[in-house]
Amino acid sequence: MAKHTSLPPLAADMSSPEKSHQQQTPKAQFSPKRRSLDRKWYITTIAALLTSCYVIIFISGTPRGGPAVRERVLSNPGGWSHILGGLISMTIGPFQFLITFNKQPPAIHRWLGRIYMAAVAAGGVGSLSLCVTTVAYPAGAWGFAALGAVWLATAALGWQAARRQNYARHREWMMRNFVLTYAAVMLRWQLPLLLWWGYSVVEALTITGFSCWVPNVVFMEWWIGRGEKERME
Repeated sequence: MAKHTSLPPLAADMSSPEKSHQQQTPKAQFSPKRRSLDRKWYITTIAALLTSCYVIIFISGTPRGGPAVRERVLSNPGGWSHILGGLISMTIGPFQFLITFNKQPPAIHRWLGRIYMAAVAAGGVGSLSLCVTTVAYPAGAWGFAALGAVWLATAALGWQAARRQNYARHREWMMRNFVLTYAAVMLRWQLPLLLWWGYSVVEALTITGFSCWVPNVVFMEWWIGRGEKERME
Protein backbone atom coordinates (compact mmCIF):
# COMPACT_ATOMS: atom_id res chain seq x y z
CA MET A 1 0.00 0.00 0.00
CA ALA A 2 1.34 3.44 -0.90
CA LYS A 3 2.25 5.61 2.00
CA HIS A 4 -0.34 8.34 2.58
CA THR A 5 1.05 11.62 3.87
CA SER A 6 -1.90 14.00 3.74
CA LEU A 7 -1.76 15.56 7.18
CA PRO A 8 -2.73 18.89 8.69
CA PRO A 9 -0.04 21.00 10.34
CA LEU A 10 -1.17 19.64 13.69
CA ALA A 11 0.02 16.20 12.64
CA ALA A 12 2.69 16.91 10.07
CA ASP A 13 5.38 15.34 12.27
CA MET A 14 3.42 12.24 13.21
CA SER A 15 3.62 9.09 11.12
CA SER A 16 2.80 6.85 14.12
CA PRO A 17 2.11 7.36 17.83
CA GLU A 18 5.47 5.83 18.72
CA LYS A 19 7.46 7.92 16.23
CA SER A 20 5.65 11.08 17.23
CA HIS A 21 6.52 10.43 20.87
CA GLN A 22 10.18 9.91 20.06
CA GLN A 23 10.90 12.44 17.32
CA GLN A 24 9.41 15.69 18.61
CA THR A 25 12.15 18.14 19.59
CA PRO A 26 12.04 20.83 22.31
CA LYS A 27 12.22 23.47 19.60
CA ALA A 28 9.05 22.11 17.96
CA GLN A 29 7.27 21.93 21.31
CA PHE A 30 7.80 25.58 22.15
CA SER A 31 7.50 27.22 18.73
CA PRO A 32 4.83 29.95 18.32
CA LYS A 33 2.93 27.68 15.94
CA ARG A 34 2.88 24.87 18.52
CA ARG A 35 1.69 27.24 21.26
CA SER A 36 -1.12 28.39 18.97
CA LEU A 37 -2.22 24.80 18.44
CA ASP A 38 -2.13 24.25 22.20
CA ARG A 39 -4.56 27.15 22.67
CA LYS A 40 -6.87 25.69 20.05
CA TRP A 41 -6.77 22.37 21.87
CA TYR A 42 -7.73 24.02 25.17
CA ILE A 43 -10.64 25.90 23.60
CA THR A 44 -11.90 22.77 21.87
CA THR A 45 -11.54 20.69 25.02
CA ILE A 46 -13.30 23.19 27.28
CA ALA A 47 -16.27 23.37 24.90
CA ALA A 48 -16.42 19.57 24.71
CA LEU A 49 -16.27 19.14 28.48
CA LEU A 50 -18.96 21.79 29.02
CA THR A 51 -21.17 19.84 26.64
CA SER A 52 -20.41 16.67 28.58
CA CYS A 53 -21.49 18.44 31.76
CA TYR A 54 -24.74 19.43 30.06
CA VAL A 55 -25.35 15.78 29.11
CA ILE A 56 -24.85 14.73 32.73
CA ILE A 57 -27.41 17.35 33.80
CA PHE A 58 -29.70 16.10 31.04
CA ILE A 59 -29.52 12.56 32.41
CA SER A 60 -29.68 13.37 36.12
CA GLY A 61 -32.27 16.14 36.04
CA THR A 62 -34.58 18.07 33.78
CA PRO A 63 -32.88 20.59 31.47
CA ARG A 64 -34.59 23.93 31.32
CA GLY A 65 -37.31 23.83 28.68
CA GLY A 66 -36.55 20.22 27.73
CA PRO A 67 -38.66 17.76 29.78
CA ALA A 68 -40.45 16.39 26.70
CA VAL A 69 -37.15 15.90 24.86
CA ARG A 70 -35.62 14.16 27.86
CA GLU A 71 -38.59 11.83 28.18
CA ARG A 72 -38.49 10.92 24.48
CA VAL A 73 -34.73 10.31 24.42
CA LEU A 74 -34.44 8.38 27.66
CA SER A 75 -37.58 6.29 27.26
CA ASN A 76 -35.90 3.68 25.02
CA PRO A 77 -32.56 1.79 24.93
CA GLY A 78 -31.50 3.56 21.73
CA GLY A 79 -31.71 6.92 23.47
CA TRP A 80 -29.60 5.73 26.37
CA SER A 81 -27.07 4.21 23.98
CA HIS A 82 -26.78 7.49 22.09
CA ILE A 83 -26.54 9.67 25.18
CA LEU A 84 -23.97 7.56 27.03
CA GLY A 85 -21.94 6.82 23.90
CA GLY A 86 -21.89 10.50 22.99
CA LEU A 87 -20.96 11.49 26.55
CA ILE A 88 -17.98 9.12 26.69
CA SER A 89 -16.69 9.91 23.20
CA MET A 90 -17.06 13.66 23.76
CA THR A 91 -15.14 13.44 27.04
CA ILE A 92 -12.33 11.19 25.79
CA GLY A 93 -11.97 12.55 22.25
CA PRO A 94 -10.00 15.74 22.89
CA PHE A 95 -7.43 13.94 25.06
CA GLN A 96 -6.61 11.52 22.26
CA PHE A 97 -4.96 14.41 20.41
CA LEU A 98 -2.53 14.99 23.28
CA ILE A 99 -0.23 12.47 21.62
CA THR A 100 0.34 15.13 18.95
CA PHE A 101 1.98 17.33 21.58
CA ASN A 102 4.05 14.41 22.93
CA LYS A 103 1.97 14.44 26.13
CA GLN A 104 0.32 11.03 25.98
CA PRO A 105 2.03 7.63 26.10
CA PRO A 106 1.17 5.47 23.07
CA ALA A 107 -0.20 2.67 25.30
CA ILE A 108 -2.70 5.04 26.92
CA HIS A 109 -3.61 6.38 23.48
CA ARG A 110 -4.43 2.88 22.27
CA TRP A 111 -6.55 1.91 25.28
CA LEU A 112 -8.47 5.17 25.33
CA GLY A 113 -8.92 4.73 21.58
CA ARG A 114 -10.62 1.39 22.12
CA ILE A 115 -13.00 2.94 24.65
CA TYR A 116 -13.64 5.86 22.29
CA MET A 117 -14.44 3.52 19.40
CA ALA A 118 -16.87 1.50 21.52
CA ALA A 119 -18.58 4.71 22.64
CA VAL A 120 -18.93 5.96 19.06
CA ALA A 121 -20.38 2.61 18.01
CA ALA A 122 -22.97 2.77 20.80
CA GLY A 123 -23.72 6.44 20.20
CA GLY A 124 -23.96 6.07 16.43
CA VAL A 125 -26.32 3.08 16.50
CA GLY A 126 -28.43 4.81 19.13
CA SER A 127 -28.63 7.99 17.06
CA LEU A 128 -30.03 6.05 14.12
CA SER A 129 -32.83 4.69 16.29
CA LEU A 130 -33.67 8.19 17.55
CA CYS A 131 -34.12 9.45 13.99
CA VAL A 132 -37.31 7.40 13.79
CA THR A 133 -38.92 9.30 16.67
CA THR A 134 -37.48 12.79 16.12
CA VAL A 135 -39.94 15.69 16.00
CA ALA A 136 -38.00 17.30 13.14
CA TYR A 137 -39.37 17.30 9.62
CA PRO A 138 -38.31 14.33 7.45
CA ALA A 139 -35.44 16.37 5.97
CA GLY A 140 -34.05 16.94 9.45
CA ALA A 141 -34.46 13.28 10.35
CA TRP A 142 -32.46 12.32 7.25
CA GLY A 143 -29.81 14.85 8.23
CA PHE A 144 -29.38 13.31 11.69
CA ALA A 145 -29.42 9.81 10.17
CA ALA A 146 -26.64 10.82 7.78
CA LEU A 147 -24.65 12.21 10.71
CA GLY A 148 -24.98 8.91 12.58
CA ALA A 149 -24.00 6.87 9.52
CA VAL A 150 -20.94 9.01 8.70
CA TRP A 151 -19.94 9.04 12.37
CA LEU A 152 -19.90 5.23 12.38
CA ALA A 153 -18.19 4.99 8.98
CA THR A 154 -15.30 7.32 9.84
CA ALA A 155 -14.70 5.44 13.10
CA ALA A 156 -14.59 2.13 11.22
CA LEU A 157 -12.16 3.52 8.64
CA GLY A 158 -9.96 4.99 11.37
CA TRP A 159 -9.91 1.67 13.22
CA GLN A 160 -9.05 -0.19 10.03
CA ALA A 161 -6.18 2.19 9.27
CA ALA A 162 -4.77 1.74 12.79
CA ARG A 163 -4.88 -2.05 12.49
CA ARG A 164 -2.93 -1.74 9.24
CA GLN A 165 -0.44 0.53 11.04
CA ASN A 166 -1.16 3.32 8.58
CA TYR A 167 -1.05 5.95 11.30
CA ALA A 168 -1.17 8.95 8.99
CA ARG A 169 -4.41 7.72 7.48
CA HIS A 170 -5.69 6.73 10.94
CA ARG A 171 -5.14 10.24 12.25
CA GLU A 172 -6.97 11.83 9.33
CA TRP A 173 -10.01 9.60 9.76
CA MET A 174 -10.12 10.19 13.49
CA MET A 175 -9.91 13.94 13.00
CA ARG A 176 -12.90 13.63 10.68
CA ASN A 177 -14.64 11.45 13.22
CA PHE A 178 -14.10 13.84 16.10
CA VAL A 179 -15.58 16.81 14.25
CA LEU A 180 -18.68 14.63 13.91
CA THR A 181 -18.59 13.89 17.64
CA TYR A 182 -18.24 17.66 18.05
CA ALA A 183 -21.62 18.09 16.34
CA ALA A 184 -23.05 17.79 19.85
CA VAL A 185 -21.29 21.01 20.82
CA MET A 186 -22.52 22.82 17.73
CA LEU A 187 -26.08 21.61 18.30
CA ARG A 188 -26.12 22.89 21.88
CA TRP A 189 -25.59 26.50 20.84
CA GLN A 190 -27.29 26.48 17.43
CA LEU A 191 -30.63 25.17 18.68
CA PRO A 192 -31.21 27.86 21.35
CA LEU A 193 -30.06 30.53 18.90
CA LEU A 194 -32.56 29.41 16.25
CA LEU A 195 -35.34 29.30 18.84
CA TRP A 196 -34.40 32.81 19.96
CA TRP A 197 -34.61 33.95 16.33
CA GLY A 198 -38.22 32.77 16.24
CA TYR A 199 -38.03 29.35 14.63
CA SER A 200 -40.28 26.64 16.03
CA VAL A 201 -38.77 23.57 17.69
CA VAL A 202 -39.59 21.48 14.61
CA GLU A 203 -37.99 24.00 12.25
CA ALA A 204 -34.91 24.47 14.44
CA LEU A 205 -34.33 20.72 14.73
CA THR A 206 -34.71 20.33 10.98
CA ILE A 207 -32.08 22.99 10.31
CA THR A 208 -29.64 21.64 12.88
CA GLY A 209 -30.00 18.18 11.35
CA PHE A 210 -27.45 19.49 8.85
CA SER A 211 -25.96 22.69 10.30
CA CYS A 212 -24.49 21.00 13.39
CA TRP A 213 -22.16 18.76 11.39
CA VAL A 214 -21.85 19.59 7.67
CA PRO A 215 -19.80 22.79 8.27
CA ASN A 216 -17.56 20.78 10.61
CA VAL A 217 -16.80 18.28 7.86
CA VAL A 218 -16.14 21.02 5.30
CA PHE A 219 -13.75 22.76 7.70
CA MET A 220 -11.86 19.56 8.48
CA GLU A 221 -11.43 18.70 4.80
CA TRP A 222 -10.01 22.18 4.26
CA TRP A 223 -7.70 21.73 7.27
CA ILE A 224 -6.41 18.38 6.05
CA GLY A 225 -5.98 19.73 2.53
CA ARG A 226 -4.05 22.72 3.83
CA GLY A 227 -1.69 20.37 5.64
CA GLU A 228 -1.05 18.46 2.41
CA LYS A 229 -0.38 21.70 0.53
CA GLU A 230 2.11 22.91 3.18
CA ARG A 231 3.95 19.59 3.09
CA MET A 232 4.34 19.78 -0.69
CA GLU A 233 5.66 23.37 -0.68
